[in-house]
Amino acid sequence: MSRPRFLADHDLKFEIVERTIRRQPAIDFARLWDFGLESQPDQEVLRFAARDRRIVVSHDVSTMTAAAKRTSAWPRGDVWVASHSSNRCGRPGS
Repeated sequence: MSRPRFLADHDLKFEIVERTIRRQPAIDFARLWDFGLESQPDQEVLRFAARDRRIVVSHDVSTMTAAAKRTSAWPRGDVWVASHSSNRCGRPGS
């Protein structure tokens, strides 16, 4: 079984990625700018993540969820959106 690979959305605090990698150095947790995607719209980020088999981690509840629902290149639904204000975490539409 392969290990999950993560992609931090542009709105995810860098500190979260940095501390995660510090605690678990073997984790594959990339950032958008690692691939030159920092200015791309959410749908393109999701398409890239699907092609690269990455799970998108985002705080962007409204637009990332809407983009995931609209993106046909996102068949597996491996996008997780966390919201501190509502204490929700889950797949779009769940």
